[in-house]
Amino acid sequence: MKDIIAKFLERDIEPFDDYLYGESFRCSVYLTDGTYLPCVILRKSTKIVVPISWINKTTVGSDR
Repeated sequence: MKDIIAKFLERDIEPFDDYLYGESFRCSVYLTDGTYLPCVILRKSTKIVVPISWINKTTVGSDR
């Protein structure tokens, strides 16, 4: 199933670059229970290393 989805994405969906996560694909999906999700982003699963300085910049002024 994973291969079928990957082939579909490569063939029919135009990827976009995300500076933090890399190549991504946007699509809509129906789940097996019939739930419709109009915007889903699919990416390769990899570890992401974010510098502490970036985290501090994004949380300044938040309630965390």
